[in-house]
Amino acid sequence: MKLFQPKADVSASLITVAGRLGKFMVAGSFNDDSILNISGPNGLLNRFSVTDDFDGQINVDGRAGRIDVGGDFAGALKIDGSNPKGLALRTLNVGGTLTEGAFYVDGHVGALSFANTLGTADEALVINGNLAKIRVGTDRAIHGSDFALDLSDDGDLKAFEAFGAVTGDIFARGDVRKFMVTADPVTAGTDILAGKIDILGNASQVSVVGGNLGEDVFYTVAGDINQFKVVDGDIMDGAVITSSFGNIKNITVNSGGVFGAVRVPNGSIKALTVSGADLGNNADPATIEALEVGTIRFNGSMMPGTGVNIVGLLSNLIVDGSVMAGATINAGAAAAIREGID
Repeated sequence: MKLFQPKADVSASLITVAGRLGKFMVAGSFNDDSILNISGPNGLLNRFSVTDDFDGQINVDGRAGRIDVGGDFAGALKIDGSNPKGLALRTLNVGGTLTEGAFYVDGHVGALSFANTLGTADEALVINGNLAKIRVGTDRAIHGSDFALDLSDDGDLKAFEAFGAVTGDIFARGDVRKFMVTADPVTAGTDILAGKIDILGNASQVSVVGGNLGEDVFYTVAGDINQFKVVDGDIMDGAVITSSFGNIKNITVNSGGVFGAVRVPNGSIKALTVSGADLGNNADPATIEALEVGTIRFNGSMMPGTGVNIVGLLSNLIVDGSVMAGATINAGAAAAIREGID
């Protein structure tokens, strides 16, 4: 079938196509009592578009090209990819909010884009393959968007971008190339990254801009972290950044403080720089732990209860303020420790 183009809502419909469907274009909504099935050894949904809401079901045995939803997504999308090397879903664009929806793709995914909030705390987006890009809160005129559901990606995640906040948990079995959370006028200065992050591979670039890595948030990477950056925000009390079996090349906190922990139990930190605040405070002591460290620099002071614990060599520790009474520095060897150099 090349084209199916109803001029109004699709309701109370069961549509089954064995093989290829070129375009399914709805000038309205695809309601919750409607189902579209694409089946067969060469199943293909090339283009699906609704101008309003999607509340029904799409089941694809094969692959899907482009899916556009002009309004909210509250239906179910299930794709069983037939080609382990190709994309099971090329593109999904949602112009509104994903609420009460179900999303499952067995295969690789190209790009997912959501203009507003994605899901709720009791929902999950499951991808059994690589995910090239996911973007949430893309309509910058809408403030307070939230990546609220849990994401489980069984492969590599090349790019994750969220504008507003992230409160859902994220799991990636492979590498993550880019992970970015940026505050908007509603979420600025709050805990914009509040979900648990687990990455079993390496993380290339991580940035949290305009808000905090929230209280008791664990950002855990099994392998290496190339760059982790927090701008205009803090690493809050109880938050922990961990490279479990790799190294951290660079961590920077600009215009913010560290009140949680950085742990590299089996590797090294090349550089850690904190500008604009202290390491810890009287209420929230912070810790930095690694086998070896190149350079650690704090623009402020090391507050009471904070600790720098390095098993081997600590090459440079620079504290522009003071090492307060009750702060501890433990290292197997220390090449240079400088204090109060403002």
